[in-house]
Amino acid sequence: MFEPLSSSKLNLSDNRCIYEVLNIEQHNQLVGLTEQLVKYLSIKYGTPVKEYPLVKLQPLHKGELSLQLSVPWFKTCNAEAIFPKAEWVSGNMKIIMGISCEATIFISFIDESALSHQHLDRLFKPTNQPKPTIEW
Repeated sequence: MFEPLSSSKLNLSDNRCIYEVLNIEQHNQLVGLTEQLVKYLSIKYGTPVKEYPLVKLQPLHKGELSLQLSVPWFKTCNAEAIFPKAEWVSGNMKIIMGISCEATIFISFIDESALSHQHLDRLFKPTNQPKPTIEW
């Protein structure tokens, strides 16, 4: 449904990319679902602190095979890309919702304080294990 464009011509940073939409109808359905999820998550978490311009597209004109999305997507570390629709903050938790290049909706819950280096250093700090003693 989504096809990446060459980022070398587009002057983007390493973690951004541009996609073109091959299936406009499916894209518009996904956008509609994200709009419904924004309403639902806003009831649970309040007004989003950040929203991204993910919009429905017009049908293809005769002879067109795809439409380019004009906004950059974020590359993830597993060779995929995501386009967030909205972000909320609840306590230490950041909630991000959007679509992936695999044409799925994602919702991520990230506790940045629990994932901070300071906290992880405490979790993975070597512990002093008591040495077992053996009696004969």
